[in-house]
Amino acid sequence: MIKDCILKNIPGEVIMRTGQYIKHTLLIGSGRVKLYRQGDDGEEAFIYDLEPGSACALSMICNTKQEASEIMAKAVEDTVAIMIPIQLMDELMQKYKTWYYFVIANYRARFEELLVVFDNVVFKGMDERLEFYLKNQFANSKANRFPSRTRKLPMI
Repeated sequence: MIKDCILKNIPGEVIMRTGQYIKHTLLIGSGRVKLYRQGDDGEEAFIYDLEPGSACALSMICNTKQEASEIMAKAVEDTVAIMIPIQLMDELMQKYKTWYYFVIANYRARFEELLVVFDNVVFKGMDERLEFYLKNQFANSKANRFPSRTRKLPMI
C-alpha cells in the first residue's frame, strides 16, 4: 500500500484547479495549502487551510463518486505532503479503524469551521467579522507581532 503513495515536495504552486479530477488525497506533513473557490473574474473565496497533520476532506468526498474538483488548492508555503491514491481510500477506511476515525475527525473539523462561518455571518456585524478574520490570519502567519503602521487619518 505504501508503495502506491507519493511523498511530494510542493513549492508555492497551484496543486488543483476547478474541473480537474482528483487522483490523490493530500496528507500534509509540513507547510500549508489553501483551498478556495475562484470566481469568473479571478476573485478568490477562501474555504480552509490544510496544515500539518490534516488531510483534504473535500478530496476524500470526491473520491466516492469520481467527481471533478469544485475547488482550487494552492501551496501557500513550501509543503511536504503524502499523496494517497483515491482508489486506496475505501480499502484504508475498511481495513484500518484509525484511518476511518481520522477521516471522520477531518469531516467534523470542517463542519465545525462551517458553523463558525455561519454564526459569524448570521449573528455578528461586519466589524466583528473583520476582527475575527484579521486575528485568524495573524495567528496563522509566521509573524511574531502585528504590523503597526499608523498614519494620521483626515478628520471628517
